[in-house]
Amino acid sequence: MKRKVLIVEDEYELALNLKEQILKLGFSVPAVFDNARETLAYLEENSVDLLLVDIMIEGSMDGIGLVGIINKKWGLPIVFSTAYAETELFTKALEVNPAGYLVKPYKMDDLKTTLMLAFSKIDRIEHEVRDSPAFLKVRDKGFLIFLHAEEIILAQADGLYTKIITRTKSYVVRDILKDVEEKLPAKLFLRVHKSFLVNKMHIRSFNGRNAVVDEYTVPIRRGLYKHLQEVVTKRF
Repeated sequence: MKRKVLIVEDEYELALNLKEQILKLGFSVPAVFDNARETLAYLEENSVDLLLVDIMIEGSMDGIGLVGIINKKWGLPIVFSTAYAETELFTKALEVNPAGYLVKPYKMDDLKTTLMLAFSKIDRIEHEVRDSPAFLKVRDKGFLIFLHAEEIILAQADGLYTKIITRTKSYVVRDILKDVEEKLPAKLFLRVHKSFLVNKMHIRSFNGRNAVVDEYTVPIRRGLYKHLQEVVTKRF
């Protein structure tokens, strides 16, 4: 699947040129915006892999303010672009920890190198997490939290989001349930229903219609009863 790069740039011709170049590099560009309001509205309903954000954009909020919100809500990687590399504004932009930056005017090779390095950094971090004990990344009040898989009781689909339930707290992640399922170990989790993924170790009882997972009662799909018997038996 092509990686999605969202462009936030207030120079119309430059934005179109950027889109064309990024497409040539093999990425997709799902949308182009010139202001923070439309960008945030888009991110509420859609997922992207990286944002290319100009520091100076239309509206009352600049690119730095926009990225501050994005960091708190979604933690998405950002590449800044700017014509003001020697200013205090640029120094402030670096404080929000972008995955890279481009100084205008830049060439196709500069764009390619910056995006490749940014995605390489992202891949390395994700690889390190995958190779460690199973964790799920969630965000809570602006903080990035790594939940150990064993802490998770169940996950419930909620449209484009998924509710993650532990014994101490619930979290909402901006992934559909299928994507959450792929990030968790199959040996520990079972999809019992189109809307529920449960930790096998927390299944307390069940019948042909429902399962009690810790203190939660969730529906199960038809025909799962026998498989649940096998799953629970193997725990002992």
